[in-house]
Amino acid sequence: MENMGLGQPFGVAFEEKVMYPDAKYHNLFLVVKADINVSNPERPGDETSMRYVTTIVRLELGEQLNRIGNMGISYKALPEYAPGIASACAEKLQENGFTVNGFNIYSIDIDPEIKDSILKMEQLSQMTPEDLNKKLMEAQQAAMQMAKETGTPIPDSISAGVSTPPTSSAISYPKFCTNCGMPTTGSKFCTSCGNQLA
Repeated sequence: MENMGLGQPFGVAFEEKVMYPDAKYHNLFLVVKADINVSNPERPGDETSMRYVTTIVRLELGEQLNRIGNMGISYKALPEYAPGIASACAEKLQENGFTVNGFNIYSIDIDPEIKDSILKMEQLSQMTPEDLNKKLMEAQQAAMQMAKETGTPIPDSISAGVSTPPTSSAISYPKFCTNCGMPTTGSKFCTSCGNQLA
């Protein structure tokens, strides 16, 4: 009996994790989501055919993302490349006997499990040394408070760090820039002219 499913269009809801060699964060797992509609005169739209389509697309995605990543492109810019990636995947499906009726990549994003970590790293990278020192002091004070509440002995290195910030007595900066006369902010360089203050 002839299989009536052969050659009929079928859809594949593609959602896969793919490694991306990001220039800044190195190997990131991205989640790529796409709607794919194909047909094949030798295949019905069954689970085996859908898995076959998914495998072809996943392998080609890996190739395309590796190529783009090696050009130094940030993962944030990948949505701009989605149409080209989709075209390359569609071409690979055609090479494997499929007629591609539709291929739409509608999402390329970091794996949600690591997205928060990446955002925190980006926030930290934008902080000034003074902001980082303040965060460290707050963390040390919180650790001391918790140690007092639980009766845990406090190491000298933590208590010393809280009572005297490392930069407070080590270097003193002038109140006004010696080059342009503008008031200083306590940092190593003048924020107005860039003159080194100490």
